[in-house]
Amino acid sequence: MTAMIRLKKVLKIILKNFLALICGAVFGAAILLIFLKPILYAAIPKDAGLAVIALAPALLVIYGIIFTIGGGILAVILYNLILILKKLRKGKK
Repeated sequence: MTAMIRLKKVLKIILKNFLALICGAVFGAAILLIFLKPILYAAIPKDAGLAVIALAPALLVIYGIIFTIGGGILAVILYNLILILKKLRKGKK
């Protein structure tokens, strides 16, 4: 029975870290769209050169992968740091 309780605790920790990862990835994707907005708008008019039109989707994909993975990893790290700080504060009281 204790193994089942231990498994539930481990799965709960994994789920919380996974939710932090997903939230960070969504946040990273939102930041990406904010930063790449000028490049995407530059690709729409006919005045833009072919390089801008061709590079905009490629930049969106490359930076999308980087920002999504980076945001997810940073969110998990921040979540665990906050948990550690909460435990340290409870221990001092």
